[in-house]
Amino acid sequence: MGKKGQEPYYPVNNQQNNDLYSKYKKLAQTVPQVIFGGRLGQYRYYDMHQVIAAALEVVKQEFEKKIKTRRTFFSERLLVLL
Repeated sequence: MGKKGQEPYYPVNNQQNNDLYSKYKKLAQTVPQVIFGGRLGQYRYYDMHQVIAAALEVVKQEFEKKIKTRRTFFSERLLVLL
């Protein structure tokens, strides 16, 4: 953690923050056209190469869904990396 009064740039895994993340995750599920990712979007510590790999995996899964449903690749979903 940083100095007193500074916000960390990574998730701090404690009960209070994990409970708060659970609430945000439930709220995010009410917006199916947006995919939240990255350190704060998934509340995990990631190095940059891990964030990129996770984002590519999400895109791959989205493409696979669209191929199965024969929908266009460029539709209504948005990936947000936080």
